[in-house]
Amino acid sequence: MENLFADLISSLWNLCRPVLAAASPLLIGITIAWLLNPAVDRFTPKLGTGRAILAAYTLLFAVLAAFAAGFTVLILGALPTEGIEATLQLILDYFRHAYDTAASFLGRWFSSDFADSSQAADKLLLWIRQRFTIRTLASDLRSFTGTLVSIFLGMVASIYLLKDKDYFLLLKDRLLSLLLKQKAHGIVCEISGEIDAVLSSFIKGAFIDGLLVALLSSAGLSLLGIEFAVILGVLCGILNIIPYFGPFISMVPAFLAAFFTGGPAKSAAAVLILFLIQQIDSNYIYPRVVGKSTGLHPLFVLLSVSSSGYFFGLPGMILAVPAAGIIQVILRWWLCR
Repeated sequence: MENLFADLISSLWNLCRPVLAAASPLLIGITIAWLLNPAVDRFTPKLGTGRAILAAYTLLFAVLAAFAAGFTVLILGALPTEGIEATLQLILDYFRHAYDTAASFLGRWFSSDFADSSQAADKLLLWIRQRFTIRTLASDLRSFTGTLVSIFLGMVASIYLLKDKDYFLLLKDRLLSLLLKQKAHGIVCEISGEIDAVLSSFIKGAFIDGLLVALLSSAGLSLLGIEFAVILGVLCGILNIIPYFGPFISMVPAFLAAFFTGGPAKSAAAVLILFLIQQIDSNYIYPRVVGKSTGLHPLFVLLSVSSSGYFFGLPGMILAVPAAGIIQVILRWWLCR
């Protein structure tokens, strides 16, 4: 039965994947427009629609550039003046050194414990040779170029969607009225409005919160002199999206990196500073940028994260809270109608 269910899911995904790939620019455009819509609505009364869209995009790029500059300073020690190409090369060298150090560490600590380590290394080398060929590199370049084109077309589509928002909303209402009866139409509009409010507050807040935690964690670990503090800090920001479990999971690699490079004292200091950052986040940052956007009781959040992690792994833990928020909206409407 499980195999039948897995095959059914796989078949449905194979059918939907080409459609999603073809519609990816539109989906990207809808996502960007949805994220920027509150800012555009706030700027429109003073600037007008066109300038409001330009201001929203400018604000988005300014925030992303500020965070990129902050992480660059943490990686290099200061903003370089040699130019963009030299800066990118230094950053690439940083991550390459991090990869080489991790590979050396794994080989030093685990090669003697596994009898098949040499075979595993041979298999890894064979996979690398098969993976990095002219054909695969050309395929990767084509895929990367297609992704850039989709993002660009999505940005153009988002501008049209924001500019003519009233027209597209009216078109959506007319389409729903043709497909659904009046009562069902009203129910769908009401539920979708509540779901939009829940997802909008949570996703935007969680994104900002994750960036702030990543920057603070990177800065704190850098002050302690821990190697690859930025990579560890970014990992802390990503895992911080997972309630309860994420902050503690992110402390493990920081502890290991500090322990094997600076000893027990530095590892304890790394855990302590990450714990302090999490306290600042949970008491000051998170309530202000995310708040109680889903309206879920903490017990339900804990159960949803743990059960989603059991069935779907790390992606399930990340998506558990917004999914539980959507389920709560539907159940609340169904039980209270």
